[in-house]
Amino acid sequence: MSVSLRQEIGSVAPERHFASGAQDLKIVLLRSLTDLFVTEQCRSPEHIERYANSFLRLAPVLDAQTRLWIATRIANIPDTPQTVIDALATGCDDAAVYVLAHGYKVPSNRLYAAAAWQSVTLATALAGRSDLDAELIRVLAERPEREILRALVANTQINFEKATLQHLVRRARSDLDTARLLASRVKDSELLAPLFMVLDADQRRLALLNLRRKHLVANQALAPNDKEQLEAIFAVAADAQRRADYVDALALAIGCSKHDAQSIAEDASGEVQAIAFAWLGALPEQCIPVFNALNPDGPGAFDRLEYLVDIVRQFPFAAADELLRKMLTSGVKERETVQPQVQQTARPTLERQPSSNQRAPMSAAGVAQAAMSRK
Repeated sequence: MSVSLRQEIGSVAPERHFASGAQDLKIVLLRSLTDLFVTEQCRSPEHIERYANSFLRLAPVLDAQTRLWIATRIANIPDTPQTVIDALATGCDDAAVYVLAHGYKVPSNRLYAAAAWQSVTLATALAGRSDLDAELIRVLAERPEREILRALVANTQINFEKATLQHLVRRARSDLDTARLLASRVKDSELLAPLFMVLDADQRRLALLNLRRKHLVANQALAPNDKEQLEAIFAVAADAQRRADYVDALALAIGCSKHDAQSIAEDASGEVQAIAFAWLGALPEQCIPVFNALNPDGPGAFDRLEYLVDIVRQFPFAAADELLRKMLTSGVKERETVQPQVQQTARPTLERQPSSNQRAPMSAAGVAQAAMSRK
C-alpha cells in the first residue's frame, strides 16, 4: 500500500483530532487500520511495518475489549508483525488467552512460560492449540490443575507419546471427567486398565478378554480361598441395608481403602465385583445372590448373570490381580497363591472357557435354577 499512514486514517478523522490524542478516537483509528490490514490481499513489507508502528504507538491506550477484538482479527494471519503478536500475548487478559490458543507465531519462550507456571486460564488456552510439540504436552501434563489436564486430553488434534499417556491415565484415576475423555479417545485396552470403572461395556469386555489371554498359562497359580473372609463378605453382600458392612468386609479382604471398596460395591455393571470375587477365590454360587441384586428384572438379566458368573469361574487370579492393582488407587495386599493339582488346557474365549481354578463348575441350567430361586 503506497499511501502514508496519515492518508490511511485521513478519511476516519480530521488531523486536528488525531493530534489531540483523544483516547476514544485513537481506538477507532486503530480498529480502522486493523480492518485495512486484514482486508489487504497483498501486504507489502512497508505496509506491515507501518501497521506495526501504528499499533505500538496506540497500544498503550487500548482497553481490554479492543485488544481482544484486534487479537481475534490478526492473531492467525502469517503476515501479522511479530511485535504485534508479542504485545498482544503479554499479560493475562482475554487477548493474551486468544493469542496463546490461536496465534500463528507466538514465541516459544512465551508458550513454555504459560505451560509451566503462568495462570490456569493461560495454560488451559494453550492446551487447546493444534501444534503443541511433545515437550509442551509433557509440561502441561505435569501441571496439577485439573482444568488444564482436561483441556489437554480433550484436544483431539494432538497425539500423546506413550509415557505421557501413561502419566495421564494415572492422574485420571482421581478425576472422572478426565478419565472419560481418555477412555473415549484411547484404543489400547491394556493401557486403559486403570480406568476400567469408567469404560463402556465393549471396552470392558475387550480389556477382560485381553487380560485373560495374557495370563493363560499352564500350571497357573490359583487364588487362595479364605473361607472366613468370604463368609463375612457374602453374609452382607446382597443386603442393601448392610452396604457399609459389605464395604468394610471388602476393604479388609482385598487390603484396599474403604473408598476403593466403595467404588467396587457401587459398580452397577457387576463386573468389578466379579473381578474382585475372582481375586478372592470365591465360588460362583456364592456370588449369584450379589449379582441377582444388581438388576434382577432388567432386560437381559439372565445373560448378564451368566456373564458375571463366568468371570468369577474363569478369570485367572493373575489377571484379576493385575487389573485390581492398576484400577485401585490404594492397591491390594500380597497373597500367597496355590498351585492347581491338575493341569488344564485353556481355550481363548472368555464366555465358555472351563475353569482353571478349583471351584466347582456350574452349568447353564444351574445358573438358571439359581437365578429363579430369588423369586
